[in-house]
Amino acid sequence: MNKKIIIIIPIIIILISLYVFSVNPVDEKRLASTFEFSAIYFEDSHVVKISYLDRSNHTNTAILEIEGLSQPFQKKYDNSSFVEDIPISSTPQYGWKTTPLTLLIDHKEFGKLILKTEIVPYGQPSSKVIYGKP
Repeated sequence: MNKKIIIIIPIIIILISLYVFSVNPVDEKRLASTFEFSAIYFEDSHVVKISYLDRSNHTNTAILEIEGLSQPFQKKYDNSSFVEDIPISSTPQYGWKTTPLTLLIDHKEFGKLILKTEIVPYGQPSSKVIYGKP
């Protein structure tokens, strides 16, 4: 009986490890070619323009969250693209890195995804988008 347990336990551990490391890997190159997500701050109008585009048109829903504002922002979208203008009175005291944007996506092909980026002032290079699974 003990020999069977000694043989079975390593096999179970190996199978679990294979499953964990092979399920839902994030293919950043493919995701970057499918999704566009950006946030640009226009200082003259005190507006952040947030845009999202799913080139595959397979987004079921997307929930946008902006943290670090005096009043946190959250909004749900039921399509594969949107542009949202959000009034923000001024640059945060400690910079835009303290105001991350998160987009939780339910996608027909990729399942649930999280996209994260930062707000950048107009004229600056776009911030990198980080892709992940919830």
